[in-house]
Amino acid sequence: MAADAELAAMATDKRLAHHAAQLWRAGGLRAVTFGAVAKEAASGKSLVSHHFPSHRHLLLAAGHLVAGALAEKLEAIAQALQASDRAARQDGPAILIERLLYEDGEQATCLLELCALALSDADFLDMLAPIFAAIARIAALAEADTRLIQIAVLGELLQHAPMPRSPLGPQGLRERMRLFTAPGAQHPELAEGFRLLANARVEKRALAAQDRQDPSPEDRRERIVLAARNLLARGEDPSHRAIAAEAGVSLSATTYYFKSRTDIVIGIYERIQADTREGRAQAAFASVSDTREFIAALRALLPYYPAHPDATVAHLNLVLLAARTPPLRDWADRAQKLEIAGLRQLLARFEPDIGIDLGRTSLSVISGLALDLLLHPPD
Repeated sequence: MAADAELAAMATDKRLAHHAAQLWRAGGLRAVTFGAVAKEAASGKSLVSHHFPSHRHLLLAAGHLVAGALAEKLEAIAQALQASDRAARQDGPAILIERLLYEDGEQATCLLELCALALSDADFLDMLAPIFAAIARIAALAEADTRLIQIAVLGELLQHAPMPRSPLGPQGLRERMRLFTAPGAQHPELAEGFRLLANARVEKRALAAQDRQDPSPEDRRERIVLAARNLLARGEDPSHRAIAAEAGVSLSATTYYFKSRTDIVIGIYERIQADTREGRAQAAFASVSDTREFIAALRALLPYYPAHPDATVAHLNLVLLAARTPPLRDWADRAQKLEIAGLRQLLARFEPDIGIDLGRTSLSVISGLALDLLLHPPD
């Protein structure tokens, strides 16, 4: 009752922003509409549009509340770690991820959604600053490289966001993160390689001719998949109707090739995988036999992401779509397991005995780096 009274006493714009933030946390960005906020506030849509003249203004108001709550949570973790012993501080980055994933899974997805918005709007990027500052503080307490920890946190959240629960649990997560916070206990050469990878300068390479080719106009299925990918790259909902308009085909054509939303998502994912990890990873890891060659192979994959932002952003939004759409989570789980199995197969000749899942660790670092390169693009 006290919370209801406090909410009623708020200024109208703050009360509407509060409801928008609640809708965001519970249902994601697509849940934040003028109509939904009006319904939650028991008011008319005209009142919402009076205080927030555009959907962007509404998201900005909600984003300040969502980002502020995340920053406070991370600062509280940092303060608790500061009063702990060294062993606990070294586990700080893993504890941070666990809290976001296990105590309130929506917070992890909200952080990634803020990142997605920040890719095209600097105001949302500014909201991330106190969050990343808290992560940097936790990294310092763990005596770890700040940039590597930030990248590893983003990568782990990207891996786990679509899952109802982590497939490995807290212990597997802590073992992976200790590679970065306590490298001397496991494999210092590999840990140093990851640190150098995280801090390496990545230049946009010139696009190869095959990267610039568009699908043949006669290949309607490929045009439909590309249209769906482009919608996701813009953060739009890849519905059959929207895809048909984007691809310039009839609605019946989209439903002929893709019966359901899951079929569309799988088609986009397969296209992205074919463009990014499969061919390039096969070539990069073909001759890996030691740690130095392994890190060099990972680095060879990085220029693709800033050079192909549409595919990379579409992949991020694909993860977020699965995170907010329960029927897609089983598919996301299977897809991720296949991706990790593929990495393990490529690394079959290089499996150092370090007590961690190297395929999953590599996926976290590459995913986190790809997102970080979009947030902070190279010159």
